[in-house]
Amino acid sequence: MLLFLDFETQSEADLPKIGVINYLAHPSTEVLCSAWYLTDDIKKPFDPNNIGLTWFDIPWDILESNPGLTVVAHNASFEQGVLRQFFPESLQYISDYKDTMAMASI
Repeated sequence: MLLFLDFETQSEADLPKIGVINYLAHPSTEVLCSAWYLTDDIKKPFDPNNIGLTWFDIPWDILESNPGLTVVAHNASFEQGVLRQFFPESLQYISDYKDTMAMASI
C-alpha cells in the first residue's frame, strides 16, 4: 500500500537556519494540514475517493490491515520527521519511504 503524503507546517523557527530536527522540535512548530492519497497500485488511475486533507481523515482500518505501508513524499525526510514528532503512533504502519525529490534528481 502506498501513502502519498505532504505536510504543511508553520513555526517561528527558521527552518534553513536551524535544520529539520530543531525546527520540528521547536515549541512554536505546528502542523497546519496535510494532503494524502492512498492506493494499492501506482498504475491505477487517480481515485478522488481516496484523497484526504488531514492526517486524521486517513482510514486507519485500511492502514492496520495493510502492514508494510510505503510513504511517498517530496523530501521524505521532512515528512518522516513530522510523523515522528507529531504522529508517532503512525510509525507502526510504515515500513518504507520513497523520496520523489531524490528520484527527480537522478
